[in-house]
Amino acid sequence: MQLYKLLLVVILGSSIAASIVLFGDSPSLRGSLIHRVRRWILNSLQSSVSFYRSVDNRTNGGLTWCLEWSIPVFYVSVITGCFYLFFTETYLEVLPLNIKHSIFHNLYIFATITLVYLSTILVTYTDPGRISSSTMAHRASTFFPYNDLIFHPKDCATCKLPKPARSKHCSTCGHCIMLYDHHCIWVNNCIGYYNYRWFFLFLVSNINLLFYGGLLSYWSLVDQFPSTSWWHRITSTTNANKTTGVFLILCSIFVVITSLFTALHLRYLYLGVTTNECDKWSELEYLVELGTLYKILDKNFPENYVEKSMVHDKSTDSYLQAYISLRNERILFVEGDESIPQMEPVISVEKDLVNIYDLGFWGNVNERLWNVYQI
Repeated sequence: MQLYKLLLVVILGSSIAASIVLFGDSPSLRGSLIHRVRRWILNSLQSSVSFYRSVDNRTNGGLTWCLEWSIPVFYVSVITGCFYLFFTETYLEVLPLNIKHSIFHNLYIFATITLVYLSTILVTYTDPGRISSSTMAHRASTFFPYNDLIFHPKDCATCKLPKPARSKHCSTCGHCIMLYDHHCIWVNNCIGYYNYRWFFLFLVSNINLLFYGGLLSYWSLVDQFPSTSWWHRITSTTNANKTTGVFLILCSIFVVITSLFTALHLRYLYLGVTTNECDKWSELEYLVELGTLYKILDKNFPENYVEKSMVHDKSTDSYLQAYISLRNERILFVEGDESIPQMEPVISVEKDLVNIYDLGFWGNVNERLWNVYQI
């Protein structure tokens, strides 16, 4: 019984700590106890990071390599152990006979397990779209044009290759990735153009595993000892019931988390953005809220949008209103210049800015999941 209490404490404690880190910096919580706890957590993590870097430097990156693969190995080990316990405890001991002898359920159990392993292998080992040559980069640029808002023509500072729009250099993998979404620590691979479909399959297969596994666990426990409480059934009866109870608790918690994360990616597909692009659009939205993003109306001007900002003039030791490039933060002109082009402020991201990468929901699905461009 102590094990179950410890398990719940660890799960709840981790969830609370994660929530404090994510939301504890909101303006309404500044200076509060939650904000101070968040700062303490981050300071503790920073100390751990400093120690980690010193050890990693001494091992020539060996520590990083081990840690990067430790999470995928941990994930596969955990689900493999759970499958073993499911068959030795739940399936053999407490699973209702009508399910155990059902051809449909046995085939579905086999398909569920197979799909989890298969999707994990595919998303882990499929090339996400590493840009390996200038030819490949230029070809990708024909399918993903620059929008002069969040993507501009430039070379990667690390790879020294042209960076197509919607790509990003991943410092973990050491490559520029086409249609970069994010780096997934659970599979130690970037999620990009060629493996986003397998990443989505990975999410769906895990939702199916958690939901179906939770149902099987519930059906195995619901008719046992109807006069006793649920907590008594899973802590004070048989080992099979204890194991099945743990499955039910874990599946109930993580199916919600995984479903919410998948719903977030469905929303990104609906909006026609990647996880990386969502952050970039948020930065533009912040500029719009400040009233500092302007659209150039002169078609002959080399840039379409500029940011209004205060800059320091060293010659007069004063600050001037200037308009800087979104591409490289270079000062284009200052307030009062005779050559200043005609422009207007951007009032709304939704109404005044166009996401040229949004092809509509089904168009975005077709692009992200079926790789319609042969790059």
